[in-house]
Amino acid sequence: NAKQRAKARIAEQKDQLPRGLNRSLRTELGLNVSNPAHVTQDEPSNLKNLVINFMIRDDISKISPDVKKMINGTSIRYWLHNLNILHEQFEAETGTSIAYSTLSSYVPVYVKKPNLSDWGTCLCAFCLNPQIKLEKLIRAGKLLDIDADLCYIINDITKINNLTTQLNKLKSQSENITYFEWQQFQVN
Repeated sequence: NAKQRAKARIAEQKDQLPRGLNRSLRTELGLNVSNPAHVTQDEPSNLKNLVINFMIRDDISKISPDVKKMINGTSIRYWLHNLNILHEQFEAETGTSIAYSTLSSYVPVYVKKPNLSDWGTCLCAFCLNPQIKLEKLIRAGKLLDIDADLCYIINDITKINNLTTQLNKLKSQSENITYFEWQQFQVN
């Protein structure tokens, strides 16, 4: 009983406790005076609905050409642009400031980043071909400590310099790699 009263007094005065004491209390006494975890709401927020409606627009994502590809009974959609571009476009169109991580967590599971093996047709050869080549170089072990997503590389000068250095080293090697690439051609 005295132990419970002591715990209650400590919990009431948690704002005045010195930094780091909470961890000691938790490990030594099994007392957690942290703020309770935030309980999520069952219904999606307005911001989440805005993101979902944005991501399923036909100018933002395209339904998979393979009608059999579904997630939870919904046809898979593939982004038409990089998620960084979509993030900027969302903020510009809605006038809403949203963190990239928040936007990416609100993207529905059936709206995905396209991979070469996912598509029956090409949607964006200009954007996807360099990405395919980079991913193949990483899988082949030719590039180390490189993010596979080009959008993260082009936004960071140190990552650009790191990639450029590694690519210059690869120029001197005579080893070949093979990869699939989208080609554009005219049909008469």
